[in-house]
Amino acid sequence: MYHLSIQGVHRLIQWKLAFIKPFKVVSDRIGFLLLRNSKNFFVLNLKSKTILDSHFTLFESYKNYEQYLEIQRNKTKRRLKIFKEESKSIMWTSKNNIRDICNLIKSYESKVIISGLCMGSRSGEEQTLFYKFLGKKSKVFGVELHSDAKSLPNTIIADFHYPPKNLFGKFDFVYSNSHDQSFNPKLAIGSWIKCLKNDALLVLEHSRAH
Repeated sequence: MYHLSIQGVHRLIQWKLAFIKPFKVVSDRIGFLLLRNSKNFFVLNLKSKTILDSHFTLFESYKNYEQYLEIQRNKTKRRLKIFKEESKSIMWTSKNNIRDICNLIKSYESKVIISGLCMGSRSGEEQTLFYKFLGKKSKVFGVELHSDAKSLPNTIIADFHYPPKNLFGKFDFVYSNSHDQSFNPKLAIGSWIKCLKNDALLVLEHSRAH
């Protein structure tokens, strides 16, 4: 069962035409242009075995893993300072987007208790909104790299490329808009999928910046 935006539909078309090279080139280009000119989310069904390729994330390049850690920790530290001292939201997404994604998740999951992970959660605002829109019985946690975020509600301090193994196979959905921050998107998304139950959802939110 699929719940896909136009970008996700492109992925299905691309998969079907994967062995017809001329059509695949055209399909790749159309999908790339769609993503550059929209802000939306698309959902990958775990059963589909669909792979996110380079057309779907233009990520930062890092000299090494240590530089990645330094850059991301500094970003979180700066943003948390604004969040805590000035009471300003540092969330990249919007309340309306999270609400729409929650409605989609609830249409897919009929159970009362829905569990989820927000990868690269920074200020913890995302998991708080998921909790609000999915209901008080939901169990939604954020995974954030910087230890400064440990005091935030339902936040797990870890590198989202290497989530703790006790998270594997436990969640109904994984959400992120931080795949462009990854030093290795294929590794990150592969790890996120490991955190999902069978027939769960991977939700990646995109914009022109991705």
